[in-house]
Amino acid sequence: MEYDTFSYRHGLIITENNVTLNEQWLEITETLGGITDEKIISRFESRGENRGKGIQNTLNNLIKEKLVEHYNWDKESKIFNEIPYTSRNKAGMKYFRLDFAKNKDCICEPKCDRGKHGMSIEVSFNHREALAWNLLKPSIASELNHVKKAFQTDIGVLITPKDEMLDLDRNNYQGSGLDGAIGTFELVKKYLKVLSIQLSCPMIIIGIHQPKSFYIDTTQETHNKGKLGTVVKL
Repeated sequence: MEYDTFSYRHGLIITENNVTLNEQWLEITETLGGITDEKIISRFESRGENRGKGIQNTLNNLIKEKLVEHYNWDKESKIFNEIPYTSRNKAGMKYFRLDFAKNKDCICEPKCDRGKHGMSIEVSFNHREALAWNLLKPSIASELNHVKKAFQTDIGVLITPKDEMLDLDRNNYQGSGLDGAIGTFELVKKYLKVLSIQLSCPMIIIGIHQPKSFYIDTTQETHNKGKLGTVVKL
């Protein structure tokens, strides 16, 4: 899978110059690099009538499987470690969680005072209204707080689709079946400019390219849950 990166507050430079963080970053890049068009097509079509319109759930599952099962990242990680912020049943409290997070003992030479380095990941195929919150969560996880923390992050990573994956131009559409209201890599970069005071955590923004060997046709099939995407190979 091909992608672009954008470094916010020198996130990529900080990561590449810290041995511990760079190991975690390599796990992310190897995860994304290992997702081929063939794997996406196979997983998407295997879901049958549950596959939905676009490939976002397929990508989410492929990313999660590799990070969690192979590299031992924590999923749906709590940011705080105090009630009510740890409860899923309290209204609004489930949002104080990170999609994936990992703390690793420092292997730098010489070792730093902190002892551990943490990285968090948000996979954002959400409506653009959720972008600001997805960007803010790494900063919440990185800053000191009067509420006891469960996880401390040094670098935040946000994985987003690029505009080319979205259903934006019906006259020349060769995207991935993603709704046009989803927040994209290009939109994130615009948000970063106006939210720079609020977003204190260094971040790496990843923008996923449209696969080259296929696109998703959303006009051929429907189900009682709505439109179904159909793979069209190029």
